[in-house]
Amino acid sequence: MEWYWTALLYTSSAYVSVGLILFIFPIYRLRNPIKINTSRNGMIIGTHRGGSWERVENTLPAFRHSHRLGMDLFELDVRMTKDKQVVVHHDKSLVRLTGVEADVEDTNYADLPPCMEEVRLPTFEGTYKQKPGQDDGKIPLLKDVFEEFPDSVMNIDLKNGSTEHLSEVYKMIVEYKREDITYFGNMNDKKNLQAQEMGKEAGIRSFASIKYTIRTVILYLLGLLQFFPYRYHMIWFPFFGHKFRTELYEHFGKKPMIWVAIKLYSCLTPLLKPMFWHLRKRGVTVMFYSINSEDEVIRARNYPIDGFITDAPAKIRSALDSLNGRVDTDEHLLETSNKKNE
Repeated sequence: MEWYWTALLYTSSAYVSVGLILFIFPIYRLRNPIKINTSRNGMIIGTHRGGSWERVENTLPAFRHSHRLGMDLFELDVRMTKDKQVVVHHDKSLVRLTGVEADVEDTNYADLPPCMEEVRLPTFEGTYKQKPGQDDGKIPLLKDVFEEFPDSVMNIDLKNGSTEHLSEVYKMIVEYKREDITYFGNMNDKKNLQAQEMGKEAGIRSFASIKYTIRTVILYLLGLLQFFPYRYHMIWFPFFGHKFRTELYEHFGKKPMIWVAIKLYSCLTPLLKPMFWHLRKRGVTVMFYSINSEDEVIRARNYPIDGFITDAPAKIRSALDSLNGRVDTDEHLLETSNKKNE
């Protein structure tokens, strides 16, 4: 055998051996990850916008409902109004929830309209009709959510993304002493890096942007992920259940290429199991979104992830208790909570 083939063989063997060792025993670990109590659920169970299938999304009644059901984390979105108030609202426009053709950033907080009696869900199909006595349809201030739920872990998606917006949310997190129970950031890579740098001094954690998440997957597939430091404390991956896949396909006009893309992603996800395991070893919280049925819960629990968020907290609470052999269903939890409040 020629000397260069021998050198290539030894070099390749050494590379594979070092890569495998670093994958199993990573040297690049994040410090001070947020520790979330999962004793009840066995994993982190959070709500997407407070649980948009069961209350009006991103409202105080939605977060109260999630809190009563023992959800571990609130995922929420914030924007800034014309008079510089930070409100909990996902869309740039007010039209989907309120019916008013105006943008949040062009409206003063006092002039924000209430949500309609029946609002379109954030998924592709379906509506939610407000429940009398349970929903109030009011767009809340972020500080109101902080004050009512001082100990709840939150993941805050900064939708405006301006420096002023980042600064205001950062100052509020520090003011309410939430540095150790709050993730914040933006799905845009450049804005997210700015949020991370801003929060670094106070120790506020941030989540990976879409671009950084794609970069993570590519590095893993190339066998290089373990050789690079990791920047963020949380990473989100979409989990395509059957219902969502069907809605996605129909939403884009049943185009064959869309169906192929969906199937490819569904096939890719199981191949990422070692990557999820590796990231958790490095102190990264790995989350799925959104899990909304018992079948999806069963499938998600087969992955080495930290947890997931849901649009249907009561439904998932019941499913989890059933799977875990518990008797305290949603109705029992709510009844107990109501007795404590009497």
